[in-house]
Amino acid sequence: MTLGRSPYQGTRRKVVIGLDVGTTNSGISYCVLEPGVVPEVKSVTRYPAQEQMGQDTKIPSCVLYDREGVARAFGAEVLREEIQHEAEANSWTLAEWFKLYLPTGNLTKLREMEPDRAQNLPRIPPHKTPVEIFVDFIRYLYHWVKQYICEVNGDDDWWDIIGDNIEFVLTHPNGWEGVEQAKLRDIAVRAGLIPNTVKGQARVHFVTEGEACLHHCIHELASSHPDLQSMKHVIIIDAGGGTIDLSTYTTRRGAKLSPTACFEEIAVPQTRLAGSVFVTKAFERHVRRFLPDNYQDDIERMVNEFDRTTKVRFRDDFHDRTFVRFGTFREHDPQLGIEHGKLMLSSDSMKKFFDHSVKSIIATADEQIRAAFQDFNKPIEE
Repeated sequence: MTLGRSPYQGTRRKVVIGLDVGTTNSGISYCVLEPGVVPEVKSVTRYPAQEQMGQDTKIPSCVLYDREGVARAFGAEVLREEIQHEAEANSWTLAEWFKLYLPTGNLTKLREMEPDRAQNLPRIPPHKTPVEIFVDFIRYLYHWVKQYICEVNGDDDWWDIIGDNIEFVLTHPNGWEGVEQAKLRDIAVRAGLIPNTVKGQARVHFVTEGEACLHHCIHELASSHPDLQSMKHVIIIDAGGGTIDLSTYTTRRGAKLSPTACFEEIAVPQTRLAGSVFVTKAFERHVRRFLPDNYQDDIERMVNEFDRTTKVRFRDDFHDRTFVRFGTFREHDPQLGIEHGKLMLSSDSMKKFFDHSVKSIIATADEQIRAAFQDFNKPIEE
């Protein structure tokens, strides 16, 4: 998408890499800046073991460690059956949700706001720190994006020609500030992205996740929704896998919403443990309570199928029934709602799995609106 962009004015080719490490999933984008050419941002659409995910631009934010603390698998590789078998046989440990542990005191705040959900969050492996896991994962992402760009350009030496003419953009939650940014710079150094010099650290830039979402939405919607240009205030609801993050912005000096507008926050950003993972967990609790013991071994397959397809496809206007495929055609028990290897769920049941997340989004959005209204002493256009 090149809306609102001008040709690159530099005299040398440069690469800009965006690393978006999310709580549960991560992605990479990049832009090759060629002198005189309008920049085009592209996403990395191929990762190792991607067939495990069913999507092309994201991988799980996780690292699998052996008992010596050596990283054995990353991202979608962790989902491979042979990797899981080896991990179980050798007592390997999975590190996930490590992003929430990076800011000091972050987990304390989440536990105060949502104690029931926070107490069940995955723990950091005993032999690792959040920073060390971040380093390993960022190193993996950087290694892969270099390989991917070389493959796309059909030249194994392409990266060597670029040298250190590379800029990095790291996303982080709106509430992170100088302390967390310093940790991210240290992570970039330790992961081999940049040298530990003034010039090296100047090649690392930060953008809040809310602002990144804001500009992405404006670029994507500006041409198809011209009515947006008359608005001055916007709430960004970043509904992720683990957390729901909300932030509210207004244009500076009353400017209209556009790709070139400057923005400022007008309410304290908020995070809630209400991402899509918790929709899946609600389904899992339901089937574990509902199904008899002879189906307990099938629950993992049901949960995986629900997470990959059923949950993603469900819409509020769906028909009365939704199905989760888990077994063979011969598995049939109408009293349990099992029809030829598929578990039937009513539309009302499906909606209940989403209830907490949806209600949390609505309540937090209302809080954002009230906060912005209080600060500006005027209503926000809907």
